[in-house]
Amino acid sequence: MDHFLDQDSYGPGLITVHHEGLPIDIRHDPRGFPTTTVFFNAAITNPKLRYPFFSGVGISELLPTDRIHVHDPSLYLDDDLKLAWYAGSRKQNLLQEVLPQILLALLPAGQRVVTSGSSGGGFAALYYGTKLPHATAVPVNPQTSIARYNPRIVARYAELAWGVTGGDPVSRIPAQLDLVEIYRGPVQNRTWYIQNTGDASHVDEHMRPFLESAHADNDVEAIFVDAGTGHVPPPKEFVTKVLAAAVDGSLTPPRA
Repeated sequence: MDHFLDQDSYGPGLITVHHEGLPIDIRHDPRGFPTTTVFFNAAITNPKLRYPFFSGVGISELLPTDRIHVHDPSLYLDDDLKLAWYAGSRKQNLLQEVLPQILLALLPAGQRVVTSGSSGGGFAALYYGTKLPHATAVPVNPQTSIARYNPRIVARYAELAWGVTGGDPVSRIPAQLDLVEIYRGPVQNRTWYIQNTGDASHVDEHMRPFLESAHADNDVEAIFVDAGTGHVPPPKEFVTKVLAAAVDGSLTPPRA
């Protein structure tokens, strides 16, 4: 980590920062644009995918943005761990503080910043969007409070990443797992929150508590899309359209 931060510049390609025994893998693609978009992965459930895996590569290829794609280092802990929200583990209990240092080192001065991710990656986009200067967070169907998510998946993360078992595991994990509390206070970033209206559990358990409790001064806009029943992402074309507006610095997002 110290060696990485001591560098004067960072070229394109795969960057691996070794921190507390785990690699933090980043695909760095500086292309000379005035905006950098940071992409975070959703749950990785396809057993054929090899690590590190970087989402958002295809959707952003034609967008006028530099790109940073981050693989969640906690997934290296156990093959059965598919989602960790970029919230760290017992080996990297300060990941939520360390990763912003890495991202800030990679961002050119004065860059417009967009953070993007779906589902668990949407949680990361919202969280790390508050850590980067004047970022626009574009989460898609995000979790906003891990305690409200699927108990089986949360319990797996608690046990495999933190060694925590038993009831109410989230309360015993030393990481920030509740974005509702963060956005209850004022934050500098703006948020374009894309939500499939047919995803009932995420609408009721994640979107509504987040929007209802957000501080009045926070710049948060909900973008509703009817993409079908369940935890289904909106069409790629629409998400690309929203990202393009964020990359361009538009004041308002497009609507479905």
